[in-house]
Amino acid sequence: MPILLIFGFFIFLPFHTLCINPQVAPYNPAVTPTSSIEFRGGNDETGYSLKTSIELLKVLNRIWSLEELHAANITLVRDLKRELELARSKIKELARDRHEMEHLMRQLTKDKQGHATAAIQSVRDELEDERKLRKWSEALHRKPAQELYETKTNLVNPIKDLEKEWRSRVLLEDLCDEFAWGIKNYEHELHSLKHVNPDKGNGSSYRSTRDGMILHISESWLDERMQMKQDTTSTKESIVEKLSSELLSG
Repeated sequence: MPILLIFGFFIFLPFHTLCINPQVAPYNPAVTPTSSIEFRGGNDETGYSLKTSIELLKVLNRIWSLEELHAANITLVRDLKRELELARSKIKELARDRHEMEHLMRQLTKDKQGHATAAIQSVRDELEDERKLRKWSEALHRKPAQELYETKTNLVNPIKDLEKEWRSRVLLEDLCDEFAWGIKNYEHELHSLKHVNPDKGNGSSYRSTRDGMILHISESWLDERMQMKQDTTSTKESIVEKLSSELLSG
């Protein structure tokens, strides 16, 4: 146990009071110039002990000040640790939020890419369907056009033959008309001659019968031709001409 001599008195201090103890309050002795003057008259031993005690008190004050500073530092360290823990917790929370945000952004980007890919594929499918439809339509129109061309090509010669036949028939009909009108005119002239000269108009019975038959045929022909002309007046084109015009327009 240390022994301290302060102001001429021996003070016994426990040893643990000299150690760092934050619960011990600092001791500030009231050392004034008057008190130091009062003890100047003492002997040298007493002055030396007083000086030693003052120095010891200064050391103790320094120790207690350091203990207080240490206690304050401990409190500050605790506060800093608590703030550090809060900061770590906040950083973890921010990191978790950032991770969730990045995951959400990746998901959104993936969804957008999926929608874009689906849209592109849909447009591509529509274009492919349109191309197939156009190709099928062209093939469908090409086939009737080819068939029509072949039909027209195959009908050209028959139409020409029909036109030739029709012209020949018209020519023959015209010749028959002229022949029938000639017979009829001849019969009128012969009938007129009979009235003028009865003897000159007489002939054999065979000739008369033959002439009557020819006259009957010619009159029947002329009557039939007149009826045909009346019927064809309403239809200005024949069947051959109508077919030819339809094929040429097609």
